[in-house]
Amino acid sequence: CAWPCSPKPAAAAAAAAAGEGDRFVVAVSLAEAETLRRFVHLQHLHLQERELSGCLTRVESAVDTKAVIALRTLDGTPLDTSPHFAENGQSASGTAQALQCFKFFNCEMYFTEEELEALEKGLSAASYPDRIAFLQESLRLRRRERHMWEDTPLIHVLAPPEDVALVSSRAKLEKIQKAIRKAVVKKQLNPTQVFDQFDQSKSGAISYNDLQRALSYMGLGFSARDYYEVVRLADPENKGNIEKAMFQKTFRIPVGDELFDMLKKGRRSGTLTENPKSNWMCPKCTCMNSIASRFCVICECSFDGTRRCPPGKWECSTCHVYNPNQMYYCEVCNHSRPDLTTLRF
Repeated sequence: CAWPCSPKPAAAAAAAAAGEGDRFVVAVSLAEAETLRRFVHLQHLHLQERELSGCLTRVESAVDTKAVIALRTLDGTPLDTSPHFAENGQSASGTAQALQCFKFFNCEMYFTEEELEALEKGLSAASYPDRIAFLQESLRLRRRERHMWEDTPLIHVLAPPEDVALVSSRAKLEKIQKAIRKAVVKKQLNPTQVFDQFDQSKSGAISYNDLQRALSYMGLGFSARDYYEVVRLADPENKGNIEKAMFQKTFRIPVGDELFDMLKKGRRSGTLTENPKSNWMCPKCTCMNSIASRFCVICECSFDGTRRCPPGKWECSTCHVYNPNQMYYCEVCNHSRPDLTTLRF
């Protein structure tokens, strides 16, 4: 692919008269580069100055330079140049922009301030959504290992200056979400219980500082500054505190059957670390239950505190007591099972 770094067409004649002409930066393969290098060393006809007879040239000159070549590495270091190759300030600036655009095309994400400035000029004609769409498609096609760009210097050319801080915070939030889910499996951690532990008033909401302390208590490996930035994303209405439901939604906290399956997965795979807990506390009646039990043995609530009919039992439609499937009548009110008419004896 090629990136133009020559003057506008309107100024092409003046550029040609000045000996510059159209100039492009082209990405070539190693084999193609070796062929071009051979042309340079053998003084190929198209790289030589030659006299022209008559007045067939568009430029009033007795000498016509067909082409000039400079072979460079991706960082701009010249390897070889053809005779009469020269570079002025304008062409050097265009070359720098083109090289940074090639690095962007190669899905590189770490740039210096000078490189970012050149890249911004090179991408000035493209909108921010178009830049992001192009990068994401390049990452998909090239199958790069790293797909997250929000926490890299590249964010400064992919988001407006006023949105850089917000995009960076969302990137950190995504990392914390993954760390929490990993901690659930490896540490047998119940994030909702940690939230309740720091909710000393039992109001169902905690302050920013309490949530930062709760996240730090989980041992996720992030700095206090990271927690300070992300906790505010859990309070979009700026209430000054974070409710449990919003905490679970923002940080993608596993609850119910999903939490139970993740805890059992950690026990089966043998990946438990850092003092694994073999019990969980029912948020409804505070009874301690074995990790092998999906429902509380006292109130029969699940991990998230909601009552659901356990496997192997049926719920009485009159008193809502859970009875074993082997019983056809409720042991409390003696009401028959709802599906008793469909049973075959």
